[in-house]
Amino acid sequence: MIVTHEKVDLDACASVWAARRFMCKDPNSRFGFISAAFTPPSVVPDGLVFVDIDAGGHGLKGTRDADGTTHSCFALIVERFCEDSDKRALAPLIEFVDAQDISANAVRHLAPGLDRDVQNILLRTSIVEVLWGLKEIYEGQGDKDVVDQMFMIFEVLYVNGLQRLKAEADADRAELLGDGKVAIIRQGATPSVNAVLFDRGVAVIVYEDGNDLGVIRNPRVSWIRMDHEDLRAIVQAAGEAVGNGGDTWFAHPAGFLFCRGSGVAHAPSPSRVDLRALGDCALRLLKRR
Repeated sequence: MIVTHEKVDLDACASVWAARRFMCKDPNSRFGFISAAFTPPSVVPDGLVFVDIDAGGHGLKGTRDADGTTHSCFALIVERFCEDSDKRALAPLIEFVDAQDISANAVRHLAPGLDRDVQNILLRTSIVEVLWGLKEIYEGQGDKDVVDQMFMIFEVLYVNGLQRLKAEADADRAELLGDGKVAIIRQGATPSVNAVLFDRGVAVIVYEDGNDLGVIRNPRVSWIRMDHEDLRAIVQAAGEAVGNGGDTWFAHPAGFLFCRGSGVAHAPSPSRVDLRALGDCALRLLKRR
């Protein structure tokens, strides 16, 4: 059984989830709640794990720095019991839980320079607010229902982290043009891969995935439209038309996407447009800046 303190906080919830998944490796492990001041007998029964609670020296608590800063129990569990890939997948969650445990306001701790209104928006839509909302919903019913609901959220964030690692590997296979300003992806184009490439400084991605073909720009490169007349000319020279889906090319009104097929509406047949011609054209447009 995994045991943590009553009136759970974010670290307690995350620690129980991590202990269940990575220490016990049993999705059916039971968990319970006790007073934070609880001291067990000198001999703790086998199979009893205390997390985010001292439990008379028998529990797992976060590490303490020389300056007295105490880190989250969640970070300790991940460090001790997770494979390297899991540590990488969970790194953003570890940082957030750690910041919340240290400061009681993760957003202001991690981004102190942001405008206060922006900080409040991020805080009020964060995992911390989800936890407080669940505590209100299940008030008077104990902590189990709250932790059960939080488990799904941690699982989603973990899966997303693993997906990000896969996306990074897929992004490594992209063909880069012009010092990495344009990327060409042949098969496996996903929003996660796009996000990785944009974070690496890619300005425009040209993708081919099955029958789908298109160009999409980095949100930070707002001055160039993907349906620029030069890109349209390549499409029209191949005998294809600009329209609104199907076997025509769709130009998003905001200018960030020009495509014949996408993840939400696949093209019915292959395009005759040359992938590399789109990439070379996008690179020329970028160099005009």
